[in-house]
Amino acid sequence: MRKRHIVTAMLCCGIASFAWSQQRGTAPLNGVITILNSKTRTGQLQYVKAATVTAGNANPALTDSEGRFKLVFIDSEPGEEVRLVVEKRGLEVVNKDMLQAVLRKDADSQVRIYMADPDQLAASVLKLRGIAEKHITARYQQQISRLKKEAKGQAAQLLKLEDEKNAALRQFQEIAARLAAVNLDDVSGLYRQALDLFEKGKLEEAIKLIDQANLDDQLGKARAQREAGRQMVRQSEQQIDNIAVTYLLQARMHLANLAFPKAIAAYGKAIAARDSTALDDNLELAQVLIAQQQAWKAIPLLQRTAELSANDKPHAAYTQLLMGTAYINQVEIHQAIDAFTASVVSYGELVETEPLTYGPLAGVAIISCATAHFFNSNTGAAAEIAQHAKTIFGHLIEIDTARYLPFYSWSLYANALFNSDRVQLEEAIANYERLNARQPGQYGSFLSVCKLLNAALMREEAGQLANDQETTRALVSRSDVLFEEGLNEVIAQLEKINRSYPNIGFVIDGPRQLPDFATMLSNSDYPVNLLFSGIQIWWMYKGANSDTDPEKVASVLQLVVDKCKLLAGQNRERYISRQAEYTSWLGFNYCLQNQHEKAFGLLEEGLLMVEDTFLRSNPSYLFLKSLMQAELYIAHALCYVSEGELCGKTGAELRQLAVSADSTLARYDRVPLMSEVLNMLRIFDRSFERTSNHREFLGYYFYEENLRQFKLAGERQDADAITHHYYQAMVSLERFLDMRFTTPEALVLETMYNDWRSTQAGEDLDSLIYYTDKEMWLEERLLLSDCEVESSVRERLAVNCGNRAWYTLQKGQYLDAAAYAQKGLQTDPGQHWIRANEAHAYLMRGQSKKAWRIYAQWKGITHTLDASMPFETAFLSDLAQLKTLQGSNADIEESIAMLEGKKTFPAILTNGLALFMQAGLRYEEGKKAQQQGDKQWRGKLEAAQSLLIQFLKAPYLNSGYFDDDLGEVAYLLADIAARLGKPAMTLPPDADMETVAAAARRMVEATEMVLICPAKETLAEWNLRLQVAMRLMEAVVARASGRLDMQRTLAYCYAQQSYLALLQGQGGALALARKSLENYGMLQQGGVSLILALLQTGNNEEAQREMARWGGQAWPTLKGITCGDMVGFRHKLLLTAE
Repeated sequence: MRKRHIVTAMLCCGIASFAWSQQRGTAPLNGVITILNSKTRTGQLQYVKAATVTAGNANPALTDSEGRFKLVFIDSEPGEEVRLVVEKRGLEVVNKDMLQAVLRKDADSQVRIYMADPDQLAASVLKLRGIAEKHITARYQQQISRLKKEAKGQAAQLLKLEDEKNAALRQFQEIAARLAAVNLDDVSGLYRQALDLFEKGKLEEAIKLIDQANLDDQLGKARAQREAGRQMVRQSEQQIDNIAVTYLLQARMHLANLAFPKAIAAYGKAIAARDSTALDDNLELAQVLIAQQQAWKAIPLLQRTAELSANDKPHAAYTQLLMGTAYINQVEIHQAIDAFTASVVSYGELVETEPLTYGPLAGVAIISCATAHFFNSNTGAAAEIAQHAKTIFGHLIEIDTARYLPFYSWSLYANALFNSDRVQLEEAIANYERLNARQPGQYGSFLSVCKLLNAALMREEAGQLANDQETTRALVSRSDVLFEEGLNEVIAQLEKINRSYPNIGFVIDGPRQLPDFATMLSNSDYPVNLLFSGIQIWWMYKGANSDTDPEKVASVLQLVVDKCKLLAGQNRERYISRQAEYTSWLGFNYCLQNQHEKAFGLLEEGLLMVEDTFLRSNPSYLFLKSLMQAELYIAHALCYVSEGELCGKTGAELRQLAVSADSTLARYDRVPLMSEVLNMLRIFDRSFERTSNHREFLGYYFYEENLRQFKLAGERQDADAITHHYYQAMVSLERFLDMRFTTPEALVLETMYNDWRSTQAGEDLDSLIYYTDKEMWLEERLLLSDCEVESSVRERLAVNCGNRAWYTLQKGQYLDAAAYAQKGLQTDPGQHWIRANEAHAYLMRGQSKKAWRIYAQWKGITHTLDASMPFETAFLSDLAQLKTLQGSNADIEESIAMLEGKKTFPAILTNGLALFMQAGLRYEEGKKAQQQGDKQWRGKLEAAQSLLIQFLKAPYLNSGYFDDDLGEVAYLLADIAARLGKPAMTLPPDADMETVAAAARRMVEATEMVLICPAKETLAEWNLRLQVAMRLMEAVVARASGRLDMQRTLAYCYAQQSYLALLQGQGGALALARKSLENYGMLQQGGVSLILALLQTGNNEEAQREMARWGGQAWPTLKGITCGDMVGFRHKLLLTAE
C-alpha cells in the first residue's frame, strides 16, 4: 500500500506515464451521404441518417443526423485506394464510383455519396428511357417515310436505318441510367433547365438552350479566374502566415510575462489562422494548456495534431507523448497508456535510423510508460519497462557523460521506485551528489527527494523483517535520520522559492531535441513539484504516523499551503488546485489529531477553493473536488467514530457528500490511492446506511474495514494477515448482528462461518462443533427474521444439524447426536442421509432395534449424497470409523454383518417393514385417486387401513423395532378415517405408554420447524397431526396422571395447537393457550401462544402483563432466542397471513 502512495507523489511532479501495447498509424476518411435530388425536389437537402459504412481495415461507422461519417484506416497511407460498403434499408448507392475512394492527406475533404429509393430510381430510368425511345423512334420514322418516297436503294437503306435505330435505343438504355444517377442538387441551373425540356420531350429546344449558353466562352473565363485566384491564394496564404507568426510572438511574450490567459488566447489565434495545420504551433499550445492545468482543452488539439502528423514520425511520437501527459493530468490512465505506447513505438522506429537523436527521447517515453503502468497497479510491467530506459541512458553516458548522467540518474530513480530497489536508488543519490557538487543547488530537489524515498523504502523493508528485530530497529533508525535530513533540505529549498515558471515539468522542446537537464530544471517548475512530492512521501510514511509531533506536521503542511498560495498569486490555474489539496491535507492532519473544528474548517476551505476554480469552467478539477468531498466525508465519519455523534453535518448532508464524491471517483477506481479513498468512503457510507446508532456503526465499520484489509492482504499474499483480518471481520459482524439483525449481513456471516470451518478447523472436532453451532444459530435467526430466504436456509440448517450429529457421535455424545439428527430431519425431511446418523446414535446407545429398523429400510437404496454408492456402503464406512474411535461391541458387529449380507435382519423387522411400506403405498395411491376423482379411491384407502391395523398387532406392536413409527401410523389412521367419513381409530390400549408418549412428542416437536414460515397448503395436515398427538397424550395422561413429563408434553400440544389455530384464523386459540398453562404452568410455548392469542383478540393490557412475565425467558428449542423474540416473529407472521 505504501508503494502506491509514492507513485501518487511522483505523478504530482508532472512525470508523464505510458503503456507497452502497440498502436499503429492511422489515416482518416470523411464523408457525407444525402438523398439524390432531394433539394431540387423539396427545396431542402435531405441527409441519410444511421447508414452503415464499412471498409476492410477501418472501423465501422454510422452516419449522424447530417449524414456524416468518419472511418479511420489502420496501416494505410494517403493515396491508397479503399473500397467502401454503404448500407441503409430501403436505399441504394447511386454514384457507386465513389465507393472506390482514395485516402487523402487533407482530413477535411469529404467523399460525397448519394442514395435513392431503388424503385424510384428505376422509375426515373424508365421515364428517361421512354422519352428517348419515343424521340428516337419518331426521328427514324421520319427518315423511313422520306426514304420510301425515293425509288432507289429502298430495301438496303431501310435495313440500315432499322439497325441504327436499334443501336441508338440500346445505347440510350445505359445513358438513361447515368442520367438518372446525376444528382440535380449539385449541377447548374442550365443543366436542370435543359433536362427539364428533355423530360418534356422538347429535345430540340433543350439542345438549342445549351448551344446558346456559349459554353466555350464560359470555360475560358472560368480558367482565367482560376489562375488569378491561385495567385491571390498564394499572396493571402503568405499574409496569413505572417499574421500567424506575429500572433505566436505575442503569445510567447505573454507567456514570458506569466500572462497565461492572454498567451493561450494569442496561441489560439495563431493556430486558427493556419487552420490548425501547423504542427509545431499546435504542440506548443498543448504544452502551455497542460502546464496551466487545462489538459482537457489540450486533448482535442492533440488528437487533431495526431491525425495531421500520421506520416511525420517525429511529430507523431512527440504528439502522443504530450497526449499521454494530458490524459495523466485528467486522471484518465488507460487513455494515457494508449497514447504513451504509441509514442514509444514511434520513437523505437526512429531510433533504428537516428539512435543519438531519438534514443534519449525514447528513454523519456519509456520511463513515462513505466510510470503509467505503475500508477495503474501493474507493478511488474512498470519495473520491466523502466529497465529499458536505464539501458538506453546507460549507453548514452558512455558517449557523453556530462550531458546524459542526469538522465541516467533519473532512470535509476525511476527503477528504484518501481522495483523498491534501494541499491539503484543509492547509486542515483551518489550521482546527484556529484552533479550537485559541480552545479551547487541545481540538483538539490532530486537529491532531497531521493533521500526521502530511500527512507520510505527502508520502512517498507523493515516491515518485512518481523523475525529480525535487530535489523528492523537499525533500518527504522536509519530511515528516521534520512526522513529528518531529507525533510529539512526540502523545507530549506521550498522557503527559497518565490516565483513560478511557464513550464510545469519535464517538457521537451519539440519533436527532435531533448533539452539539457540542468536547463530544464532552471526554467521550469519541475523542482517545485519534486519538492512537493518529497513532502507527500514524508507525510505518507512519517508525518501521518501517530508518533510524529502533530505541531511539526502542521507547520510543514502550513509551509506548503503558504508556498502554494504565493505561487497561485502568480499562476492561479496551476497552483490553486495544489493550494486546495494541501489545505485539505492540513485539515485531515487535524482530523487525525481529533481537532475536528480546525479539520472541518480547513477541509471546507479547500473544497471552496476547488469549487471556485471549477466554476471557472475547468472540468479537470471535478476529480479534485470529489476527492476533497470524500476527505471531508471521511473526516466527519472518523469524528463520529471517536466521539459517538455526528459532528457538524446532518446525516442527509453527509449522504449528499458521499454520493457526489462517489459518482466521480468511481471512474478512477483503478488508481491505487483513489481506490483506497473510494473504499473508505463506501465503507463509511454503508455503515451509516445500515446502522442507527454509534455502537452499531462501530461494529459494521470494523467488519467492513477488516474485510478490506483481508482483500489487501490477499493481494500481497500475506497469509497471516489474511487469516487475522478474516477472523476479525467475522467477530465484528457478529457484534453488529447482536445489536441489529439484518438478512444480507447474516447471510454474509453464515458464508464466512462456513468458509472458516472449511479452511481453518481441519479435523478438530471442537472447532468443527464451535463453528457449526454458530452457523446453526445464525440460520435459525434467519428463518425467524426473513421468510424470503426460508427454503435455502432451511436446507442449510438441516445439513448443519446432520453434520453436528456426526461430530457429536465421534465425541461419544449419542443422546445429543440423535436429537441433532431428528432436528435436521424435522427441518428438511428430504435430507435422507441424516437417517444414518440417527441410526448410529440409536446403535451406540444400545437401541439396536431402532437402528436396524433404519438400516433395513435404506439398505440397497442409492445414497442421496453420492449416487455411485448404496446407503449400506455409507453405513459401513461410518461404523468402521466409530469402531476406531469408540471401540466395538456385539451390536456393532451384528449390524455390520447384516449390512454386509453375512446375516439377515430379523424376520419380524423385515416383515413388519414390508407391511408398513405397503400400507404407505396404498395410502398414497388412495389419496391420489381421490384427488383425481377415481372411484377406486375408497377401496385403496380401506386396504391401507386394513394393513395398518394388522401392523398394530403382534408380533410388530411393542416389538421395539417400530417405536418411532407409531406417531405416523396414528396420523395415517386418522387421515384415512376422515377421508372415509368414519370415526377416528386410536392406538391399541396395550401399546406401550412410554412409546406412545415419545411418538406424540416427536410429532409436536416437528411443528417447531414446520411452523416457521409455514406453507398454507400444509397447515391442514399439521393441524390433524397435532390433534392426533393431543389425543394420544390425553390418553397417556389419563393412564399416568402423576407424570409431570407427560403433562408437559400434553401442554406442549395445546400450545402449538393454539398457535396453529391463529395461523388458520380459527377460534379457540385463547382457550387452548390457557389450557396449556393450566395443564403445566411454566411452559414457554404456552406463554407465547397466550400473548399472541391475547393480541389477536384485542386484550392488549393482559398481553403486556404476560409479556413482562414471559418475554425475557429463553425459548427452549432455539439457542439465543427469547420468548419476546418469538412473539415478535410469530406476530409479524400472523399479520402477514392476514
